[in-house]
Amino acid sequence: MKGVTIILMKGYNGKSRLTLDYEIRSRLVDALAFDLYKTITEISFSNEPWNCFIATPDKIFSEKCKNEKIPILDLEIGDLNSIFHQIQNWVVENGYDFLILCAGDIPLLDGLLIYEIKRRLIENFMEAGKSMIVCPSKSNGVSIIGMSPVDLCVIAAQEGLQNLEVIMGLNHDMYPYEIINDFRSYMDIDYHEDLYVTLRFMEENSVYENRLVKDVLGEIFYLKPISYCLKTN
Repeated sequence: MKGVTIILMKGYNGKSRLTLDYEIRSRLVDALAFDLYKTITEISFSNEPWNCFIATPDKIFSEKCKNEKIPILDLEIGDLNSIFHQIQNWVVENGYDFLILCAGDIPLLDGLLIYEIKRRLIENFMEAGKSMIVCPSKSNGVSIIGMSPVDLCVIAAQEGLQNLEVIMGLNHDMYPYEIINDFRSYMDIDYHEDLYVTLRFMEENSVYENRLVKDVLGEIFYLKPISYCLKTN
């Protein structure tokens, strides 16, 4: 049996709600992606084969990741549900038994949480023959979803509902989801205030000392003039 973790990144045109100019926003996207890939892959999981890819529709960002020797799943441009559909189809076609889909904007994630998700995913599957693990983000979003079989549930966003509400509306007997509430997956970056909260947390917890995101955030708040960071038209 084999599993795969997919980190979904919109690329350099993502995070448009942040009040940052394109250059610093692009560097933040790079830092988020490289940190996530490193922390997700730093802890092995017994003898189970488990791969990790960054999935993106942004061809320029894709080339940057390839230059960093990061495995890439190139996606076609589309809406969120089209992106989910492409990822899930690819995972099925490549014969994976376990899927963990991870948002690309959760800077506090570490390998230990991913290890725990893998452990529970496999144990629940061995017990019941199907398994789903969900990690909420703030505002009733979902930052991580894992499942086995990998097509147990169609991953989709529903208009007018937050993703966590969609999951919790499923029939639990058909889709035996387990929710893991954890600060490492809860904090995502959508707005400027999220950048400040993330930086303060990283400054107070030495485990994040070597994160690239911490360096970029420090530059935003301490080293660069505000005119450099703000969007320019």
